[in-house]
This record gives sequence, structure tokens and C-alpha cells, in this order.
Amino acid sequence: MTKVVVFRIATGDFEQGFPLSLEIRENGILCADEVQGKLAPAPDILQYYEEWQQAYYAWGEDPNCRWWRRQINVPPQSNSNYSSEDSRERVKNAADGLEQEFNNWLDRSSLEEIKEELLQTVRGDEPVKFVIQTNNRELQKLPWELWRFLRRRYRHPEVALSSRRTPERGVLSLPVKILVILGSDDHIDIQTDGNLLKETLKTAKLTLLKQPESKIFREALMNQSWDIVFFAGHSSTKPGGNDATISINKKDSLSPQQLRIALEKAARRGLKLAIFNSCDGLGLARQLESLKIPHIIVMRQPIHDEVAQNFLNDFLISFANGASLERAVHEARDQLRLIDHCSPNASWLPVIFQNPEESPLFYPQEPVSRKGINKKFKFWQLSAIAFVLSLLVFGISHHLLPKFYPQPTACDLQLNKNLPMSCGEKALMNPKESQPQLEKQKGIDAIANRDYSQAVNLLTKAWNEKKDPETLIYLNNAKIMAGSINPANIYTIPLIVPFSNSPTFVSEDIVKGVAWLQERFNNDPQNQLKIKVLLADDSNNKEQARKIAQELVKRQDVLAVIGHYSSHLSINVKPIYESNKLVLLSPTSTANDGLSSTHPNNIFFRPVSTTQLASYSLVDYLIAKGYQKVAIFYTTGKAFSEAAKKDFKNALNDRIQIVADFDLREDTSKIKSKVAWVKQKFKNAAIALFPDAYTISNDSNKLEVIKENNGELLIVGGDTVPEDKVLALGKTALQKMVITVPFYASDNTAKEFQEFWGNTELNWPVIMSYDALQMVIDAIQFQLDKPSREGIQKALVNPKFSSQGFSGKITLKGSDRQENTNTLIAPDCSSEPCTWRQIKN
Repeated sequence: MTKVVVFRIATGDFEQGFPLSLEIRENGILCADEVQGKLAPAPDILQYYEEWQQAYYAWGEDPNCRWWRRQINVPPQSNSNYSSEDSRERVKNAADGLEQEFNNWLDRSSLEEIKEELLQTVRGDEPVKFVIQTNNRELQKLPWELWRFLRRRYRHPEVALSSRRTPERGVLSLPVKILVILGSDDHIDIQTDGNLLKETLKTAKLTLLKQPESKIFREALMNQSWDIVFFAGHSSTKPGGNDATISINKKDSLSPQQLRIALEKAARRGLKLAIFNSCDGLGLARQLESLKIPHIIVMRQPIHDEVAQNFLNDFLISFANGASLERAVHEARDQLRLIDHCSPNASWLPVIFQNPEESPLFYPQEPVSRKGINKKFKFWQLSAIAFVLSLLVFGISHHLLPKFYPQPTACDLQLNKNLPMSCGEKALMNPKESQPQLEKQKGIDAIANRDYSQAVNLLTKAWNEKKDPETLIYLNNAKIMAGSINPANIYTIPLIVPFSNSPTFVSEDIVKGVAWLQERFNNDPQNQLKIKVLLADDSNNKEQARKIAQELVKRQDVLAVIGHYSSHLSINVKPIYESNKLVLLSPTSTANDGLSSTHPNNIFFRPVSTTQLASYSLVDYLIAKGYQKVAIFYTTGKAFSEAAKKDFKNALNDRIQIVADFDLREDTSKIKSKVAWVKQKFKNAAIALFPDAYTISNDSNKLEVIKENNGELLIVGGDTVPEDKVLALGKTALQKMVITVPFYASDNTAKEFQEFWGNTELNWPVIMSYDALQMVIDAIQFQLDKPSREGIQKALVNPKFSSQGFSGKITLKGSDRQENTNTLIAPDCSSEPCTWRQIKN
């Protein structure tokens, strides 16, 4: 049961401070003594908020932004004679100032007893709901979700607002009845909102009112029972802070007070959640809460179409897949941080108002036994069912049932032929290859035709001609399918890589590691188990990754998945695997935020070190070399790059001054000028370079930073820097560069690899993908009973679990590897061409 933590803030003001009390409940019962504290005076904090708000409004005046498109009345703007770039920078600076002042205020407040009681009563890894209960409108404006204390000590902390307590309204049940109101759509796209609801909440009963007349809207609210009311369109809160309106059609704008009777009746009949995906909704929330609606989601400030739709999409996916309302909002908020570069502080906009007495709200999951069953059975269908039941009675179903009702398996691609997934029946690697290897293609065709013996012969020839990892995987799969192996001893492990949107070396390295271990393991006569590998191409695309995840979780023989390449995608798809209790194990996703977890039900794991550990290695090197200033270049909106920058800044811990940070998404000319500026102004500074993960469309500005620096300042960077294009820049450009990578192979390890694959370089993604599959194999063998999804997860979280990988012994603390395998490397240009070599601090 989720605990509820209520911070109750009584009357007070920012000049004198506010008394505050802590209340912790479980199952509606107090589980700790109420503790008192006091928020310190903070006369300047509202000024910080207003400065951010004005900067945000001014940014919105840019015709390319128009964030107010979901707002009825455009707010008066402050002086906005700024360029788009300057406006974004102004918002960023104001936001940083507000966040810093907000946390400074809480740090200097008298909250020691409250923090101590909270830490003793609520564990950092258990589900908890935080509520700020206050009637003060100014306190409600503040971004409580940024409270540093909660974010550091609790997993996924989402802070809701409340001003009152009301009796609990209960839970959602199927079918969920949703009233969808698409209001005035002048200059905005709200049809997408309706489509997202329809596509994501497929078990719901949706009633759509498009630009309804006031009378029809009221009657719909009063005359039927609704679980959820959803509104998309124009809205705004008036200057007083409590009076808000929604535009339901091109001529009518209504406030909740004008709908009071209808809304009160809807609440009495079971309305549990109201979502207003529209602008400036704090006034709406205050009015709706007074009508005793238990859960409300609104937007704090004006909002752009794209932000509103991104939030709704990510929220619905998490909510529909079993996350609580608070968790779903938290995960959608995390995704909004990835578009902060084009809509500043988008992640600050969603706000939850809720009744503290309410239990966490979950979207009901359809019972497995009912999914896909047609209730209108025909006579022949009933006869078939009776026949199957008779087989069970006579005890012969063990042999015959699979012929009548085969379960979808990982390599049964009939469920979705359009997705790029293959156990050998189609090629995925090198999709743009104009002339694929002839023997390989014939072998693939043989697998597609289920002629597995012929496939083995053809793919053996193809492998002997060319050491291609995809060929090796398909060859080993064909051997399994051609043999007489007990199906109970075959385990299919999907490997998801970005074949169609990354340089060939990226996907090839990842596939090499898995292919290598599959070959070694399957051909060891001591191993009764056999590993079949399903390849899938997520194309470094969020939607494609989600579709693949949704497909894989349906296939019950899939016990674990290896992927994804980028942290960005791993964070996006994690909720889908989580709701289906399917382990996701990434060899290359190194971001700390959004992935690291110590929760006992965590499903994400990795053999690779995190950006946090990598940052310590870089900072230790800089300090040892006496550097006192650093400029950061990173890619905004990308999980790896954002995490690397954040962890690097935390590791610096004010020991080295950050003179500036720059976005690699900017025009190349601007990037070059900023490198020149750093060189001119800070002669002894270093440059920290954290570009996005490799994709075909990835910007080349990391190369421009290195070229423009021309070896003058030291460049330190993350594992997305080293590649052949960097080495090709030559000795002068590379003479001052140190990069951290998650692992660097010794000469003996590299020799073993090259004996098998030929004279190719052994990179860390090869080793980590090898180790990821090794962890899955060890987790399968760790179980005493028949291996299962739940068993894999329990094995990996077991403190006694360890795996002997190619990189050494792997032990886990939560999702992450405990051993810090990060290694510093640098270009070695003593001979041509330049290569990467390990360095000693």
C-alpha cells in the first residue's frame, strides 16, 4: 500500500514565514506522530517566480513559439525585444534562479524534525504519495516537484497540491467511462488529443463532444455517470487567481462555477479524475477541487500544442500500462524535460490537485483470462472447447494442446509482420546494402520457408566467406530449429539495436557481442540449454521502440530483452516492460537519471557503468592536472547528454568553475565562435564534450568543437566521442584529449576477440553486449524452478547473484553494476592512422 505524506501549511505569509506540519498515513491510519516545522521568511521568492513567468511570457511572443495557442486570452507581455535564442536563455536563467532560490528557502527553513521523521518512516524505495495541502494561492504556484530533498531521497517523487480533505471516491473499474470534450480549436490541433485517448485507452468507453453547446455539455455531465472528464481546447485563469474559464465552442466560454450543479452531480455519481490539457489551469483546479473532484490534472502556465500532446501521450501510455496516476505524471514530466530546448521548462507545467484521503488511482487492467475472448460463441466453437476440455479430462492434453492452441512465441512473427523483427527470416543489418551477400540471402530465404537444414548449409558457407554477426546469429538459430532439441531447453532472447539509424559500426558491435556468446554457449556440449536470438530494429525512434516493446511483451516465451542502444529510448519504453514484469537489460544505456533504481521490483539492469561513475573519472583527472575552469558542450533534449552534463556538474561539486555551457544543436558557425570565445577568454580552461549518442542524423558539431579547438585546450568527454571520424582529424587536433569509456579491453582480451572475428577492433559495446547476454543466461540458471519472467527479475535483484562477464565479475546494486569499469583513453597518433589507447592518471 502506498503511504501518503501530507505537508500541511497553515496561514502565514512570505514576510513572517509559514507554520508547517507533517502527517504520514498508511491505509488511512496515521503511522507516525505529527511533527511540526516552519518555512522561513522568503520575501523575494515571489519576485523570482514573477521574473521566470515574465521571461516565459516574453519567450512566447516569438511567432515561432506561440505557447499561448491553448489560451483564451494572451497575457500581457513584458519587454520582449529579444531574439529567440536570447529569450530561451532568459527563461533558462530565470528558471535556474527560481529553482535555486526555492531550494535555498527550503534548506534554511526549520524542517529538521520533519525530514528526520520522514526518513525514518518512509523508505526511499517504497511507493509514496506527497501532497502539499494549502489554501495559499502563491504557495500553490511554486514548483514543489523540484524540492531537492525529495528528489534525492525518494524514487519518482511526484508532489500533488490540495486545499481540503473529502471522503474517498473509490477506484476505477472496467469499462472506464470517459467524457471527452474537444472545445474551441481556433489555431490549435486538439483532434490529436482525442485520437491519443482512443488509441491508448482501448478498453475505455469514450463519449466525444466536439464543440458542444452549453446545454448539451451540462446535460451530458448530469445525466450519465463518468469516471474521467477530459477537456482539450482554450482556457485561462483570470488575474485574481480563482476565476478560470474554458472555451467549449467558438462562442461560449464557461467557468466551473457556471457548471457547478452539473459538476457536483458528476462528482457524486463517481467522477474520479478531471484532466484539462489546456493553458493556465491553476484557477480551474482550485474551482474543481472545491466541487470535491478527487483527482485533477491541469497545466500551470500557457502551453504549446506540442507540449500538451507529448504530455498526454506519455501520461496515457504509462497510466494505461499500470502506473499510478502520480507515477504516470512523473514519467510524462521526465519526458517533457527532453524538449526543454524548444519549450523552456515544459516539465514544470503539469500539476496534480488531489484529495489526500484518496488511495493512488490506477487504470484498471483487463484480466488476462478475458483478453481476446469473443463472448458470442457459435455452436462449433463450443464444441471445440468441449473437445479440448475432454482432452484435459483424459490426460492427453499435454501432447495435443499445442497443436490446437499454440501460444505466440518470440519467433512467431505473424502477430505483426510489419515490424522489423527477425529470428532469421529477413535481414536487418545493413538495410541500405544494395547487393547483399548471396549465400546469406539464400539462407535467410530458407529460414523463411522453414527449410532449416538447408539454411544451416547456406549460412555456414556465408559465415565462412564473411564474418558477419547477423549471419552467425541466424546460423545458430537455424541449427536449433533444425535439431531435435527439447523446446523446454530453448530460450529466445530479443536483441534490439538501431540498425536503420546509426553508423554500421554501432549496431554491428552490439550484435557481435551477443553473436559471439551465443556461438560459444550453444556449441559447448556441457550446456543443455540453447539460446535463440531475435533481432529487432528500433531505428533510434521512440514510437518504433514502443511498438516493438508492446509486441514482445505479448510473447510469453520471452523472459528478458536486451536493449536499447540509447538511454533516451530505454527510458521511454521502460514503463511498457515494467507493467508486464519483463526484464530489460541494456549494454549501452549509461544515463543515470530515469534508469538507475534500487527498488525491489525494478526491471531495468545493465552491465555497463553509468554517467555518474564516468563523471567521477573525468573530474578526478581534471583536478589531478590542476584545471580550475571548464566549458561544457552537450546536446539538449537527449537523455544521455543531459545526464552526462548533470552528473559531471555534480561531480565537480564547485571544485572547478563552469564558465559556460553550450548546446551542440546550434548552428555550426555559432559553435565554432563559442569554442573560439572560450579559447580567447580562458587560456587554461578545459572543454567537456558530451554529444548525443551516434545516429545517422546526429549533428557533426562534436567534430567542429574538436577542429576549432585545434589541440589548444584539453578536451575531456564521454563515450559518445570516440569514433573513426574523430581519429581522422589528425595529430594536431587530437593532441589534448581524454575520453572516458565504460570498459577498455586488455591486449590478451583483444587477441582472443581478433582470433575469432578477424583483424577488427574490440570496442566496449561488444564486451557489454556479450556481458548482457551472459547476465541473462546466468539469471536463467540461477533459478531452481522453471525459469520465468518473475524468476529472472528476482535472480537479478538477489544480493547473491553475480555473473562472470567478459569484463570481469558483475555484481549489481539495484539496476546498476557495482564495479566501476570506466577507463580513460586518449588518441595515440605516434603512427598513422591514430588509434585509441588507455592512459594512466
